[in-house]
Amino acid sequence: MSVGFQASPAVTSIRGNPMTEMLDYRLVFSPGITFDFNITRNFSFNSGLAFERKGAKMTNIYLSSSEDKFVSHDYKSNFDYLTMPLMFTYNTNTRVNFYIGGGTFLGYLISQKDISGEILDTAEYIYDGTDSFKRLDAGLSFLTGVNVPVAPKLILDLGMRNYMGLVRINN
Repeated sequence: MSVGFQASPAVTSIRGNPMTEMLDYRLVFSPGITFDFNITRNFSFNSGLAFERKGAKMTNIYLSSSEDKFVSHDYKSNFDYLTMPLMFTYNTNTRVNFYIGGGTFLGYLISQKDISGEILDTAEYIYDGTDSFKRLDAGLSFLTGVNVPVAPKLILDLGMRNYMGLVRINN
């Protein structure tokens, strides 16, 4: 068994209804702890617990009638989760170790906030929509990447994970 820490960038977006198609992806940061349990030389079970900010963003540009100029307005939707993946992984188990795997994940919604940026002289507005969503999320998870040794007992993990939620989270 090995235990590690993750501090990884993540690209997130929202899907599921036509309104979300107008939103752009977001680049966020995901810290957490990981657990790897070797089953055989090439197969392992991976889990852990991570904080994940899922969501999307949008920038509207419009002509202000009062200012007679173009104005931009930023909007962000944040879904903050504690996520626990449960995955099986195939490893090449070589010095530079390639891996691929999949499984499921469980997520617990900590909070959901919609943030509407300043518009002219109107202050930023934050709406707490946590109660509008189910607290539990679940779905499929996929991962692939490579582990590169950088020092004894220290590896650089260059990987990618995808969590595809399958639960309708709206209340």
